[in-house]
Amino acid sequence: MPEPLEALERWMQALITHPQGPAAGAASESARSALAAEIDEVLLPSRELSSEERVGVYAGMYFTRLVEILREEFPALTQCLGVERAEKLFADYVHAHPSRHYSLNVLGKRLSGFLRDEVPELEPREFAVELARLERAIQDVFDAAESSSLTAAELAAVPPEAWNGARLIPIPALSLFAFEYPVNAWYQAFREDEPRALPEPAPSWLVVFRQDGRVWRMDLSQLQHALLLALTQGRTLGTALAELSEMPGVDPGELGAEIQRWFRTWAAEGFFARVECA
Repeated sequence: MPEPLEALERWMQALITHPQGPAAGAASESARSALAAEIDEVLLPSRELSSEERVGVYAGMYFTRLVEILREEFPALTQCLGVERAEKLFADYVHAHPSRHYSLNVLGKRLSGFLRDEVPELEPREFAVELARLERAIQDVFDAAESSSLTAAELAAVPPEAWNGARLIPIPALSLFAFEYPVNAWYQAFREDEPRALPEPAPSWLVVFRQDGRVWRMDLSQLQHALLLALTQGRTLGTALAELSEMPGVDPGELGAEIQRWFRTWAAEGFFARVECA
């Protein structure tokens, strides 16, 4: 009696997607739970290829496509490392961290951690890790949940006495970064087809956000990043400003005008979804 189609599909998927190849896939628990059979009991050989070699063609195509997807998601990292070395690292990554999600949009989520912790020799490791984080953030921000942003009228409606205890809730499509390298400057040069040497370490701060369906990047100062980070972590505006005024080199007398200018920019860019007043 022919095996049910669903069982055959699950068995075939286990063979094609197993990082150690079809034979290991056929012996895996996921394959055996679907169909307890050897490869040559299900698939016929061809004139030139054995049964295992035939299914191996599809397994090779599967992993090749995963590497292609990572190249498309991390083009700047690919240029930084060189195509051959990048593809080798991408192949190692998809074998170490097989795709377990129905959407390939999440395939590269663990790549920066893989480069940081699981690649024995990688230069320039620190810059490559940060570049991977930035490119992944662009994908994550693009895929983040939709949310309306605070309007100027809604901000103006908040009573002045309420601002000290107010919490500004960021939109889901916003991510903050503190880098050890000028990652965004190098990435922008890559986007503009202006190759430049790998940079020396130099701290940089960045916000990645989505507005009107497009992903944008905005460089920040250290103080801007500190204030936005405090707000996105749930601190009230009063607490966040108090922490900011205690940072080295900050003149509280000059801070007020600067902060008003920052908030006008951030509100215009739609950083905040709503304001919660105590």
